[in-house]
Amino acid sequence: MKKNKFTALFMSVCMCLLTCVSLVAGCSLVTTDMSKYYNTPVASFTYENGEKEEVTKKELITAFNSYGYQYYQNYGMSLSEAYKYTLDAVINQKLVINSAEEKASQANGGEVLTTKQKTYLWETTYEAIEDNIISYHNDLNNIKEDEEETSDDGVVSQEVYNPTANIVSNNDGTYSIVLEQTTTSDVDSHDYWSGADRDINTQNDLDALYNYVLTFVRENPTYTQAFNKYLSQAKSSEEGMRLSTDNKSVFQREIMRVYGVLYDSFMVDLYQEQNQGSNSSVTIANILDVYTNRVVSDYNKYVTENASTYEDDVLEDVSKINYFKTTGTQFFYVSHILAKFTDEQQAEYDRLTAIVNGESDGPETIGEAQAKIEDLYNNLSFPVREKNSDGEWVEIKGENGQTVTKSAAAVMEEVALKLATAGDNEYLKAEYFEEFIYKYNQDDGMFNSDRNYIIGIDYTTPDTENGTSYTIYSNMVENFTNAAISLYNQGNAQIGDIYMQTDGDYASGLIRTEYGLHIMVYEGKVQNLFTGINQDFTLTVNDIQVLDSKEARLKAGVDKTVFDVIFDELNKDNFSIFENMDLQFLRSQVSIEYYPDAYKDLI
Repeated sequence: MKKNKFTALFMSVCMCLLTCVSLVAGCSLVTTDMSKYYNTPVASFTYENGEKEEVTKKELITAFNSYGYQYYQNYGMSLSEAYKYTLDAVINQKLVINSAEEKASQANGGEVLTTKQKTYLWETTYEAIEDNIISYHNDLNNIKEDEEETSDDGVVSQEVYNPTANIVSNNDGTYSIVLEQTTTSDVDSHDYWSGADRDINTQNDLDALYNYVLTFVRENPTYTQAFNKYLSQAKSSEEGMRLSTDNKSVFQREIMRVYGVLYDSFMVDLYQEQNQGSNSSVTIANILDVYTNRVVSDYNKYVTENASTYEDDVLEDVSKINYFKTTGTQFFYVSHILAKFTDEQQAEYDRLTAIVNGESDGPETIGEAQAKIEDLYNNLSFPVREKNSDGEWVEIKGENGQTVTKSAAAVMEEVALKLATAGDNEYLKAEYFEEFIYKYNQDDGMFNSDRNYIIGIDYTTPDTENGTSYTIYSNMVENFTNAAISLYNQGNAQIGDIYMQTDGDYASGLIRTEYGLHIMVYEGKVQNLFTGINQDFTLTVNDIQVLDSKEARLKAGVDKTVFDVIFDELNKDNFSIFENMDLQFLRSQVSIEYYPDAYKDLI
């Protein structure tokens, strides 16, 4: 069954919580009734309507072992302070969940969850249980993550950026920010498979989920031992609690425990959705102020103060630079796809290259080694992927089970012809090439990256050591860098230009490096969005359009702009401020009591 990101995110959490509680259960605690011990309240709070809610010792232990211990180990708190901080975090989460439940109940006519949400949580609970069984199986058989039978080798997930907001022009000549409701919730995007409305809080559907688990184990007998281990662990975690010990009762309580983790997280996410809503406090002026301040700050650093780290800073992380010098080094972006040597081919290439360079002896002469290197390049090909219904790029398999490949020259021809169909539309060419990255490429650094690779060249400073009339700034290997410089064509390249030494000779566009064969496309200069920048740089309201233009894209082939980055940052910061203020309000609406003596044995 299809497992979504919600299940995957909490699989490890669910496993961690079970282990944490079982570890405490195995401690030598002076009590004959572990149920009473775990259910001892360590704090309580009362709402204005008189309803009282407690935090149990078990909840505190689970939270501390899951994340609270970091306050003690990593943040210099004493053990007592760490437990108190954890306890407050548990209380805050309960207040947030209660707030979300109240708003959801008002919206749903008295029901906290809709029928679809109940079914979603039922299915994701089953999926989490199934994943837990698989994890036990992998642990028992010493299977590492990259060796799992359910491995996703050959699958590349392409993240599609959905703008959070857009700029709209008003009739009076002003501009406004409108939030985009383009994101699909996990509930809506979930691939439902049970074929019925489900509610885990009814006995029939709890029984049904338990039976699904038994069916999964029965149909996959290799997981029988893992299931038994899982069941044994669940029983150990309940030792001394005076609960029924038959397998069905124990495992159904484990199901409800996992469901509780997923439900709490779901409600926290719902709280964020409810309070972010369709409005944002971020304004056009906020965006312009942030951008202006960043540009002026960088201008002062690299021009007024003449910091000597400019080239290194750009190469290290161009996303942190907001002003680029207009004289001296010219930086530009290139994108590429790589047909990579296998490990065996790489080892052979390294061995043969050492012979050619006189660094090693071998059975081959230099000429023979060169010929074999030629064969290695000639035999390189690209794996072919296609996009499935989930938006993932999956390697196509032939009848023999092997990945289907395509020759490097054939891919080069396909890319060149496709980009040519875009005519003079530079950004369309870049978008076309972005798709080829997922269809063929074997360089992980190109997948879902915010920026392309950067090369710099300074024509005003000859490099006498290397005998060139310019100085190159690059973190890339030599052949890749030289091809990029050639493609740049002294600044005359256009976005979407593809590297080829000879027009129409597709093989001449294949760039050889120690990693394999590259197909390279030029994707624009690294340059300022505005001219005339100085210490007094200011923007008008109309300039907001520039920050959201194609020229302001972080990558030429992906529709994510400078405006998007700043808006997302501010919107996130503003919501964090709201959360802190709302938590203070929620805490002010209840009377909280702490019982430190109830958990002093833990400190």
